[in-house]
Amino acid sequence: MKKNKNTSVLFVVTCLFFLVGSLLLSSCESSRVGPELPTPNPPAPPAQPLVLKGTVVDSKTGGAVSGATVQVLKQDGSTVTTLATDATGTFSYDITTLNQAVLKVTATATGYGFAFVYATIDLVNKAAQVVIVPLDKIQTTTVNLTPLGGTTTVPSNESVSGQGVTITVPANAVTQNTTVSVSQVPVNNVPPPTNSASTTQVGVTNLQPAGITFAQPVRLSFPLPYEFNPADQVPLQELVNNNWTSASLNAVVDNTGLIANVNITKTAQYALTDNTVVSGSVSGSIISNDNNSITLTLNKVLDTRQYTFSSGTLNITDLTGSRVWTVTKTKKGIRNLPSDIWWINVLKQRHGSDRFVGFTGLSSTTTFPVPFSVPWQGIPPKAATSDGAGNIDYPGQSGNWSVRVTVTSTSITTINVSLENNFWKITVTAITNSWVISQKEWIWTGHNQGAISYPF
Repeated sequence: MKKNKNTSVLFVVTCLFFLVGSLLLSSCESSRVGPELPTPNPPAPPAQPLVLKGTVVDSKTGGAVSGATVQVLKQDGSTVTTLATDATGTFSYDITTLNQAVLKVTATATGYGFAFVYATIDLVNKAAQVVIVPLDKIQTTTVNLTPLGGTTTVPSNESVSGQGVTITVPANAVTQNTTVSVSQVPVNNVPPPTNSASTTQVGVTNLQPAGITFAQPVRLSFPLPYEFNPADQVPLQELVNNNWTSASLNAVVDNTGLIANVNITKTAQYALTDNTVVSGSVSGSIISNDNNSITLTLNKVLDTRQYTFSSGTLNITDLTGSRVWTVTKTKKGIRNLPSDIWWINVLKQRHGSDRFVGFTGLSSTTTFPVPFSVPWQGIPPKAATSDGAGNIDYPGQSGNWSVRVTVTSTSITTINVSLENNFWKITVTAITNSWVISQKEWIWTGHNQGAISYPF
């Protein structure tokens, strides 16, 4: 019995020993500091939106055109957005999600013509070119049509003969006095014809307000920009919602070969179209929306400059580019060459008005500013210490951060664009010297170490 008692006591003591030990072990474990978890990286700052910005201006005065209608289109012609300029003539649109390297920007406004430019988008550096769209003011003549009829002539600067647009109104075409504004519109102030790869406009006339119906046909006489064959029939188109549609009418060339006549029954914007070909090799700074061949070439490096800054924004203002135009005209028959103003306007219409600013049709050199605005990019995260005062690649050393921008002038960008028919050919060549940002770098200059660069 005594032995069993001692066994029971030993068992109880053993259990108590294990219980106390377990409690002590548990207490120690609970007081032990757990493994340090890695501190999560702070969330990346939100990506800055990619915004296309631009200004619509009067081509002559440079003044802002407010209330202009602006369209942004992809290169396939599909519309991205339509918006209006504000009181300062500016517009902007977030293009972050478009992923387009080139956008076409068109503009038109009351009292002005139509124009477009191409905007280039740097998808790598998330930067959009700031575009300027120049609009030409349209000169109009106010005509009072009466039941007695009459004839009115409006000057044309695209006519090879120097003659103007003539409107011949027969008696009783209108039943009461009616005021109409009439204008000869340069071809670069209207959208290209629908089939722009194979047709060219050879005369545009606008009669406003649109939609006035005549009780008798009214004869519209277009002065032609080059000589046609007598009795040639030239298709007539009408501008509807900024798109050219067939008017199901043909103008007939008179016996001089310089005037085409057509009878119309309502006021609208009309254009004659011919199969004169606009073709060529477009290089460098011009991007065509036609089915032309496109060859991009950049040749000789002329000059390289570097600019360094440590805060704010670097504005480079001492750079200018130049473009040298040469023109070759070839006659293949006895016909006169086209009006200089007309074929220059066709080039503007096809390739963007801003590309031919200052080009008057003769060989000439134009200069233009090449501005750059480079914002301070902050400190490169892979190299900077957390306080931004040092460089983790060179621990223990102090230094300063800055940004260095390298700009390079290149030449030759050659543009070969030609207009031709059976009797003549005109070729335009341009040699362009311009500046581009060729490199951007963060620079760390250590107090005991030379400058170290980190491209971005």
